[in-house]
Amino acid sequence: WREGRNPGDNFNVDQYLELNPDVKAAGINPLIHYIKYGMSEGRSTKILDHVDYEEPIPTHSPGAMELVTAGELTTRMKSLLISDRTVITISNGDDHQSVGDVQVYISHEQRLANQAEQNYLHVYPRIGNELLLEDGITIPLGVNFNGENIGTVGINALLESLRSIHTSIVDVNIHHTMGWNLSAIDCILELSERRGNFWVHDYFSFCPSFNLLRNGVEFCVAPEISSNTCTICRYSNLRARQQARFKQFFTHNALRVIAPSRYALDLWLSKAPYMTSSSELRPLAGLNWLDSQHLQDHHNHFRIGYIGSPIRAKGWDAWLRLVSALDVENLEYFHFSSVEGEPGNYTRIQTPLSAQMPFAMIDSLRETNIDAVFLWSIWPETFSVTLHEALAAGCFIITNRSSGNIQDYLTKNPHHGAILEDEADLHAFIINGELARRIEEFRAHGKPQADLIWM
Repeated sequence: WREGRNPGDNFNVDQYLELNPDVKAAGINPLIHYIKYGMSEGRSTKILDHVDYEEPIPTHSPGAMELVTAGELTTRMKSLLISDRTVITISNGDDHQSVGDVQVYISHEQRLANQAEQNYLHVYPRIGNELLLEDGITIPLGVNFNGENIGTVGINALLESLRSIHTSIVDVNIHHTMGWNLSAIDCILELSERRGNFWVHDYFSFCPSFNLLRNGVEFCVAPEISSNTCTICRYSNLRARQQARFKQFFTHNALRVIAPSRYALDLWLSKAPYMTSSSELRPLAGLNWLDSQHLQDHHNHFRIGYIGSPIRAKGWDAWLRLVSALDVENLEYFHFSSVEGEPGNYTRIQTPLSAQMPFAMIDSLRETNIDAVFLWSIWPETFSVTLHEALAAGCFIITNRSSGNIQDYLTKNPHHGAILEDEADLHAFIINGELARRIEEFRAHGKPQADLIWM
């Protein structure tokens, strides 16, 4: 390397040192550095692979969109009023259309508010931007009121309508700020004397990389913005600008931080440079354990399932490697999702997720007689509904130490699953019969069963 030689076409020694001045200053062999550190940190191996990371995420324009007037919105809201008390919820997606856990929870939250004779107003950007937008950008807002979609409006029309119906704001729940500008949310908080609940469903309030994956590769633990660990990441500049806006937002408002797990709350409080009024732990769901299901002998034949979207952050790449490497007679693999992934040595089970079918995954796991569920998230999940669905269906959990709430649950309940170090450990765990032994131990008194309860 000191002679300027390259180990291959995909690694340029001089360019790696140019891209990584810290490595050059340390006098470290660049290839060895890349193998030991740079690869996991997502560093580029040559300038040809290096892209301009200033704006890694595109911003989508709403284009021509018909907006409801304040008067029309007021008329529609008055026709659906339950009382003179209203809960406002802010998120990044329509709970009628999206299939995420947060949207399912928002639908549950709406039912609880209506049962308490409170109106429930859910507001979200109609355009699916993945950034926190600059102040002053006009955002068309979708409006659901007491479970009914009542149109698309601008922020001023929304505020005017809320004042016109003379409603008292009981709570403002900020479930997500992606796709918003914080000045618009500030205007809504003025209706509640600048008090609200700020939910930590992921780490977007730390960084545009909401799962804190440095360059989309490895969990970064939210380092200081000035640190080398942060500056080598494509999100670095965006993160600095976004965090400055969040600091101002938290300073101007009295926000209670709510997290769905102790793991997420502790991590957020330890890393957030923001002023908060208080904090609270509030799980999205819980389990009501039932009598175990009696089982006949399985004859050492096991079924392993992957639950949810086929994306790298949730372990999809590791799943594909697993089903390819361990193609043995006594193992069957299944993918349960509404989204199709790359084909492989597994059977896909179409499984919808919606507010109308909140227990479809549990039913599907039970009907397919899944023994173990593969939850291999490479970022620390704040709350894993899939974990609770798998436990409710009586499945043994397989995870790694990076999975946040998942590994935290198994640390406290080791009988329910295994926390493994890496993929080599995972493959060995299955090949050497340890998985079979642990599953038999797990269901020695029958296959555990539970009801999933949205909290």
